[in-house]
Formats: sequence, structure tokens, C-alpha cells
Amino acid sequence: RGPLMAILMMPAEVLKTALGLQPMDVRVAHALMALLHLAYLIGTWLLLVRVYSSDLSTLVAYTAAMVTPVFFSYAPFLSHDIFPGFLALWMVYLADAQLRSPLHGRWWAMVAMGAILALIKQTFALVWVGIAIVVPLLLLVQKADKSKWRSALGLLSAAALSGVITWLGYGLALAPGLGSEPLWLRPWLQMTLISTNYAAEGGAWQAFYPWVYAQNLWAYGILAMMLLLPGLVLALWRGSSFERLVALFWLFFVVALHLTPYKEVRYLAVLAPFNALLLVAVLRRIWQSRVIYRLAVVVLLVVGIALAVSEAQRIRDPYYAQAISDFLQPLPKADAFAGRVIIASPLSFVSPEDQAYFGDRYHRITHLTLAPIASAYGYRASHSMQLEKLLDLSADLVSPGDIGLFASGALGRARPFVRGNRQGLASDFIQILGLAEIIVLEREPEGYRIAAQDFRVSYLVIPTSKETRPTIAEGHLSESEAVRLFAWGELPQRADVIAFRILRYCNWNGCFRVEQAPEPKDSTTLPQN
Repeated sequence: RGPLMAILMMPAEVLKTALGLQPMDVRVAHALMALLHLAYLIGTWLLLVRVYSSDLSTLVAYTAAMVTPVFFSYAPFLSHDIFPGFLALWMVYLADAQLRSPLHGRWWAMVAMGAILALIKQTFALVWVGIAIVVPLLLLVQKADKSKWRSALGLLSAAALSGVITWLGYGLALAPGLGSEPLWLRPWLQMTLISTNYAAEGGAWQAFYPWVYAQNLWAYGILAMMLLLPGLVLALWRGSSFERLVALFWLFFVVALHLTPYKEVRYLAVLAPFNALLLVAVLRRIWQSRVIYRLAVVVLLVVGIALAVSEAQRIRDPYYAQAISDFLQPLPKADAFAGRVIIASPLSFVSPEDQAYFGDRYHRITHLTLAPIASAYGYRASHSMQLEKLLDLSADLVSPGDIGLFASGALGRARPFVRGNRQGLASDFIQILGLAEIIVLEREPEGYRIAAQDFRVSYLVIPTSKETRPTIAEGHLSESEAVRLFAWGELPQRADVIAFRILRYCNWNGCFRVEQAPEPKDSTTLPQN
């Protein structure tokens, strides 16, 4: 994530601490995001009114493009994909103004806004790239004079300065993880590291569904998508200089996102303000046409709003306020913790809805890594251990009092993509939070009995060597599993081994407190997805 998003969330962290809330309680952060998105909605409306007026066509265009399912899928949560859309549209507006009458103050404003966008999310560096490409195209079509070309060169210099600021910003932000590398090299190393994330699946081109945007067009607003193509044609054919810039930028951004392997429905949500602007001219023509066309617009708008409201209502589900904080509730405060948090793959949490955007790898799935957990709880480096994979876990790495956060793999939808929220996810998914302790194995005819005060307690039994998968056991450990885990040649009558007593347990259906978890078999090897 871009470093500026973390800075934007700092007030929420300060307030959460002041209120004494649980470290992973996200309600204050969600409230701050709601304020950011409210400012985004107001800012977009004001810009539309400045360009056009506050008439019915503008209102319908705004509602059709902005009040959409994809907005309510992400806006209530920690999302950096939506509100930058207003800044992007504002930059295009300023670029058009700069071509007509260059001002130093406006130039510096664009430098700042371009850097802010890229520091929120790396993808938004494309905003300056898009402006640098579409402005010369527009000037060529207009057969512009030399003064406008000089203004265009000024925009290029602003883009270059924004790029330098952004590169330095990422270099500084990456110091904790890449401090041994030169400042100028760190952003490049981050990009190369990200590109290797899906190597096991044949690369990102194989991991992401190439037609995810087309399959989920309805999520961007039914009426908006129906009228967008006519809006683009009108803007390019008869639009003002600004409208043509907007249309050209829209085309550039959509093509650019299709040329990258990483594709999720939320990525195109940034274009919602552009969609709203492109719809106004079309709607004005429709209002002057036959009644049947106006009626069709109203029907499509109502259907789109209904879909958006349905998506918005899911925020009432307790999952969104409680799921992660409840799972991590057993974690102690930093000043009361002498052990370590040990984690391998990211934790995954799947929301309870039946449906998700088709082909979207991560829609309705939340991933959590060690870094935000350690930051929220105030754990020092000595309080945590990051394993590359679960098979790197062995008994010599674990001490009593350690806490393990282990998952069979990070959840994500993969080919062949199917409809549904959980359909297509690994059905053997398991995730646990456990407290390390010494357990006693006592020999019995078919294996070993786990001597525990409560026979209902489940344990994640840790192997003595790496490259051996741990086992979930309740009350009994089979002889074959004991041999596999501990490589015993001669079976002892009694043995003390290290294991994690399971306090939280997740599977394909959701997460449970240990007393509410479905009973596992006597011993279950933790799968590796």
C-alpha cells in the first residue's frame, strides 16, 4: 500500500487508542473512511456543477455513476481505490485550464496532486502518464498554436517533478523493510517483488481473470454503463476541450488497466467521477426526446439504486465489526507478552454473503499479515516471527507462551472461476490461532493419548523438523502420525512435545471460538494450499 494511506489513517489510530478500543477494532477507521468518501461525493458534485449546472441531467448522471454497487462494496471499509477518482478528475480539469491560461499556483497544485495520488496507490501514477499522452493528442487534433504546446511542456515538467517526489517518498517509506538498499533502488525492488507474488500459479496473467471488468459491468451502475459509450462519442465529437480530455483520459486508463495482469472490479471504480461527467450530455439529449426514452432512464436508474442499496445494507452484518477482532482477541498486550507471534501465510477472512463479483480473485476476502497485527498491538521485532511458509515450522522454533497464527494458505479465487462467494475457494481451508504449550503423549494400543485436563481441547502438534506438515489432534494421535511428526524409530511410552492449544479455528464456513468450533477428527494434517 502507498504510504500516504497510512498517514491518512493515523487520526483513527490515535482516537482508537484514546478510547481504549481493542487493537484490531476497525470501526473508527471505517468512520474516517466514510468522511473521506463523503468529501469525495461532495467534491465530485461541486465539480460537475461548475462544469455544467445543477439541473436534472447533472443529478441523474451523478446518481447513476456514483451510487453504485462497487462504491458500497468498498467505500465503507479501508479502500484507496475510490476517493482518488475525484483528485484524478480535478487534475484533468486543471490540465485543461493550464493549457488555456498557465498559472504558477495551478502548476504547483498539479505537482502536489500527482504525487499525492501516486503515494496513495502506485497505480495512480498512471494519472500523470495519461495526461502526458492525451494532452498532445488533443493539441494535434485542435491544431493548437505554440503557446498551448509550451503549456503542454510545462505539464510534462510538472509530471516529472511529481515523479521524483513520489519515487523519494516510496524510497523513504520502504526503509524499514529495505533499509540496506540504496534509497533510489527501493521502489524498483518493491515492484519486482510484487511481480513475483503469483509465480507459483504461472504468473499474474494466469492468476487474474482477464474479463473481470466486462463480466461485472453492472457493478459500475447499469444506467451509467448503458450510456457511457454514447457519452464518449458525444464528448469526442462535439465536446469542449475539457470534455474531450476527459474522454481521452477515460479511454487511456481503461486500456492501461487491461494491459496489466492485475485485475479486480474495484480498480475501475476510480473512474466513477469521469463516468458522471460523460453522461451529462447524453442525458440532456434524452430529456429532449420521446417520453419512452425518459421512462427507460428512470427505470434503469431505480434498478441501479436498488442494487446499490442492497449492497450497502450488508454493512449491518456483525461480521464486519467483529470477525477479525474476535479472532485475534486472545492476543495479549505488548507489555504483558513475553513470547512471540509466529505466522506463515496471511490470514484470510471471508464475508458471509452468498455472491461475489464473478472472476474477482479477492472480492469479499480480507487478508491480514504480520505487519499490521504487530503495529496495532505494539509488538517489537522480538515479539514476532515471520515464516516463509508453514512447512518451515519446527519444534525448535517454538517456546511455551508463543502464539501461532497459521493458515493452510491465503484464500483467493482461481481458475476455473465459478459463481458464488465461497465457491472456487479451497474447501479444505483451515486457519487457527493457538497458544504454545508442552503436552504429554502417553502410549496406548493404537497410538498416543494426549494427556489434557479437558479432553475437548484441540492442538496443532508441531513436527521436530521442517518440511513436515503439522497435525491438528484432539485427545488422540495415531501411531503413523506420531512417527511422521517426530521421526521416531522406537516408539516411547511417554513423550513431552510442543503444540499449540487452539483458541480460534476457521474453516471454509467461517471462524469460531474453540468452544464453538466443529469437532475435528482425531488427527487432521493441516493442508498446504
